[in-house]
Amino acid sequence: MKIALDSFFLTYDLKRVIIYAMSKKRFVFISAVLAITLGPCWVQAQEQRRVEQENRESLRTTEQRVIYEKSKRYVPAAPMDTDYFQELLTKKTATNSDVCKVLTVLLGVEDVYSDISSQLGLLLKAGIISGVEAAQFDPEQPLSKGSAAVMFYRALGMKGGMWLTVFGETERYAIRELIHEGIMTQGSVDEIVSGKELILILTEAANYAATYGHSMTKTSTVERPMEYEKVEPGASPETAEGNDILFFDYGGRASFRYDDYKNYDNDTPAVDSVDYISTLDLRLWVKAVLRPPTDSDYQNEHSVYLRFKDEYAYQQALGVAEGREHDGPHLDYGYIILDFMPLGIEAGRRYFDVGQGISYGNVGDGVEITLAFPGHALSTFVSRNLENEENIDMSVPGYAEGSERYFMGSEYAFNGIEGHSFYGYFVIQRDESTEKPDDLFQDFKYDSEHIGVGAQGKLLPSLRYWAEIIKESGQSRVFGTIDKKNIDAWGGILGASYELDLYSHPVLSLQYAYGSGDPGRVVVTDTEFGNSFGKDKNFLYFGYLETGYAVSPLLSNLHMYNAGIYCKPLEAWKVFRHLALNANYYQFYKDRSSGGIYDLEADARSRSVGGEVDIELFWQVLSDLGLRAQYGYFVTGDAYPPATDDNESYFSLSSVITF
Repeated sequence: MKIALDSFFLTYDLKRVIIYAMSKKRFVFISAVLAITLGPCWVQAQEQRRVEQENRESLRTTEQRVIYEKSKRYVPAAPMDTDYFQELLTKKTATNSDVCKVLTVLLGVEDVYSDISSQLGLLLKAGIISGVEAAQFDPEQPLSKGSAAVMFYRALGMKGGMWLTVFGETERYAIRELIHEGIMTQGSVDEIVSGKELILILTEAANYAATYGHSMTKTSTVERPMEYEKVEPGASPETAEGNDILFFDYGGRASFRYDDYKNYDNDTPAVDSVDYISTLDLRLWVKAVLRPPTDSDYQNEHSVYLRFKDEYAYQQALGVAEGREHDGPHLDYGYIILDFMPLGIEAGRRYFDVGQGISYGNVGDGVEITLAFPGHALSTFVSRNLENEENIDMSVPGYAEGSERYFMGSEYAFNGIEGHSFYGYFVIQRDESTEKPDDLFQDFKYDSEHIGVGAQGKLLPSLRYWAEIIKESGQSRVFGTIDKKNIDAWGGILGASYELDLYSHPVLSLQYAYGSGDPGRVVVTDTEFGNSFGKDKNFLYFGYLETGYAVSPLLSNLHMYNAGIYCKPLEAWKVFRHLALNANYYQFYKDRSSGGIYDLEADARSRSVGGEVDIELFWQVLSDLGLRAQYGYFVTGDAYPPATDDNESYFSLSSVITF
């Protein structure tokens, strides 16, 4: 953000003076200028990073995640019909008769109800099949995911979420409940279940019953089963030969988040620029999937996905007027997936990323082409950032009105060694943003290239690892001139996690991340107060890395050490089995003590930035209701001068309702 002066030429001269001051004795008076002119922008950018984290959490495929696995595994009380299950395993399409057989196994009465007529009688009598379903039930029809979900939901005696309570045992919300409990994988009601998938559903359903003590008593004295009159199937999409099948699905989520800040500027006597922010976020989505007929020889399916966003934000700033912001309604995501296995094409507005998502990971408009073979995958993409996305360089005139950056790259992954993935990629970023108004004496373009190599996988069943090293090159502009200098920067990440075989299944993690710094930079993202001489050694990226809640710095001129623990402390109580605790400790150091970091207040000549403790509680109360609380407390180090060395805290409460 440019300092407002009466004369344009005075602005230019002031830049020259500042450059001279930086070359002789940096930070003499620049800290005060930046605190006044750039402080509010930095607050806004820091909050935007938290919003990005929340938006990308469910979309980023390469993010390191803890996968909780139940320790109890299902052991049948009596020998099963292994020949039948071997045959079922090979079936491309399971039928309604298969689910009847499998449900009697789950109920422990497969030795009594051995034929389809008696099995149907049992399920009708038990209410597992009822109403319209019973009248239209055809044993020879392909089994849909919705039908299977309802029957397993009833057989397990499950209690559903809010929408199941309101709308009853519908296929749509029964699937949600089984996905929530880890019994069924993601899918829509019309998807056809394969034999292998049906076996997996049975296994997880039995694990659920064994883990949470649901009583399914085996009948010792069985009355004569009810006779079942077969209903001849009519024409249905699943059996229409020679025609592809078009399915639709829809949904949405509404979330509310409250963020509270204390000592945002690390200066207790000063009035914080932000007190709290409350946000209401609504997302609505629709999906269309074109699948081949069940009897076809090919498995390719194509889809279209649209998601719309409408967000309201209320910001209370201490000592100043309140602020309201409305973002939307607009298209949040909109893309098409074409599956021509082994060739895949995804085009539209979607999430693009490479590697660990540090070099590049963002929502943009573009196209990605992937070739996937056993053990190998090659993807190439071209994308553009969203038009309304603020420029990462907040010194560009008109930065808040949007930016124009283009990304193109490619990634190759080798997965030929079981449990491991090795990859390499490159990303080219070109800055075509315009200045509004144009600055004749300063060029703001930042063109970069990232080359990365990495690996991730399991060294032991409970020991995971991930590692990546990144080289950044390109050209940035020198502050106060139209000159450009080469970028020579490095970044990287190394981490591991280990799951202990104990109550609550604690997972311990250690991680180190690094981004090189430039001794001549005060601001790591901007041209103004940015690179002032020589090569630009500052590591600047266009993805995301979690660096804590309170200070939340970019990985620029920074060493970050992180230790964490994740667990489910109350998993023995059924109502709290989806309550997770995540605690992390961060320690930050500058790479170059004379350079700045993302937090403009840390402008003293010291490498010690400080430490932070973060605690998060997330409770998936119901399949369609989640609650989250986050708290972060940052203790400043010697990089903060006495005027701004007060500790900082952050607290957030949020809730999400899906439908």
